[in-house]
Amino acid sequence: MIPETRWSAGSHCNGAERGSTDDQHKGFATSAIEPKLIERLKALPPNRVAEVVDFVEFLAAREERAAAAQKLADGLARLDASNLPPVIEDEVEEELQAERRERRVRQGA
Repeated sequence: MIPETRWSAGSHCNGAERGSTDDQHKGFATSAIEPKLIERLKALPPNRVAEVVDFVEFLAAREERAAAAQKLADGLARLDASNLPPVIEDEVEEELQAERRERRVRQGA
C-alpha cells in the first residue's frame, strides 16, 4: 500500500521519508499526487513553473545517466566474466586496417 502524503506550503518529502521503494514511488507519483502537483503548478507564477520544468528535466537527465552507467557496468561485468584474453592495441589497429582495406575493395575504390 502506498502511503498518503499531505502537501503544505514549504513541505518537502522524498521516498526515504515516506519509506517507499522506487517502484512504489513511481506509481505514487503518477496516481496519488499528480492532481495535487498540477493544482500547485497552476498557482505558481510563470518564472517558478520554469524552475520546476528545469528541475524535472535535471532529474530525468540524472536518471538517464544512472541507467546508462548501470548498463555500462553490467556490460563490463559480462565482459570480465567471459575471460577473454586482453586486447592488444596493435592487434586492434591491424584488424581496423584490414576492415578498411576490405571496405575499399567492396566499394571499388
